[in-house]
Amino acid sequence: MKRPEIVPSIEARANTGDSAVAGTYHTDILTWSEQQAGLLRRVGAGEPINDQVDWDHVVEEIEALGQYQVDQVRSWLMQAMLHMLKVKAFPNSLAVDHWKAEMRGFLDDAVDTYRPSMRLRIDVPWLYLRAVRRLPLTIDGVKALPVERTCPPEITLDYLLALPRSLLEEEDQK
Repeated sequence: MKRPEIVPSIEARANTGDSAVAGTYHTDILTWSEQQAGLLRRVGAGEPINDQVDWDHVVEEIEALGQYQVDQVRSWLMQAMLHMLKVKAFPNSLAVDHWKAEMRGFLDDAVDTYRPSMRLRIDVPWLYLRAVRRLPLTIDGVKALPVERTCPPEITLDYLLALPRSLLEEEDQK
C-alpha cells in the first residue's frame, strides 16, 4: 500500500528548489538524521512543518533500521554456530578456547539485540547451513572431523538464545 501523499515528493521538492532536503541524505547521513529527528520532534509538538521533513527517506530509514537489527542477530547467530562447528571439527586445536570465547560473545550480542518480533525472520537451519559452508576444511594442516551438514533438531532459536547462560554455568562448574 502506498503512503498517502501528505507533502510533495522529494523529486517534486527538488524541482522547486528544495533539493537540500534530499541532498544532505546522500552526502551526510549523520547530519541528515539529526535534522530529520529535530523536524519530527517539531511535527510531534504540533508545528506545521510537514513540508520540511524528508518523508520518503525517513520511512526508508526506519524500515532499514529494523532490518539491520534482524540482520545483526542473524549474523551473530551464524558466527556463533560457525565457532561451535569449529570446536566440533577441530577439537584438539589450540584455538578451541578462543572459539568458545568468540561463540559466547556472538551469542551475548545476539541475545542483547534480539526481540520476539524477529522470531519469524530468523531461519536457524538456513543460518546453520551457511555456517557449515564457511567451515574450513583444514586448519593448520589438520583435516576437519565430520560435522552434521544439516541443522540438528536440538539447535533451535530458543536453544541458541539460552546458550550464553548455560555456557556460563558450565564454566562456573570448572
